[in-house]
Amino acid sequence: MNNSQQLTNKNNCIIFGNSDIANFIIESLLNSNNNYNITLLSEESFNTKFNNDIYILKGNIYDPKILNELDFPNTSLSICCSKDTNLNILTSSYIKSLKAENIFCCSYETQYNNLLNSQNIITFNPWNIPTKLNSYWRK
Repeated sequence: MNNSQQLTNKNNCIIFGNSDIANFIIESLLNSNNNYNITLLSEESFNTKFNNDIYILKGNIYDPKILNELDFPNTSLSICCSKDTNLNILTSSYIKSLKAENIFCCSYETQYNNLLNSQNIITFNPWNIPTKLNSYWRK
């Protein structure tokens, strides 16, 4: 996959975190007819059947070198879905400050949902994926 094309195409999706729900979302997006360019940012090694279909960045979201590679204004979808709710909340809030749109945050703890939703960050848990998120692969 051409990395420069990956990072400038308006049909970009950025997924933060390596988790079962991230795998599900990646598979759903790849199986859609929308030809998404998917970037996965994970602090952990990522070994999946999708390695050749997505652009994988291994590192920390707060690394300026990585952030400079990600083009948030040209990203149609950002999903924070690591296994750590606190990291998801911090990451989604941080990328919101970088002018990202269509931000989804996987939260296993509902006490943060109202706060994030008030900032136009849509929270979800793996058992209740919002229609607005699954509309990206259900078109």
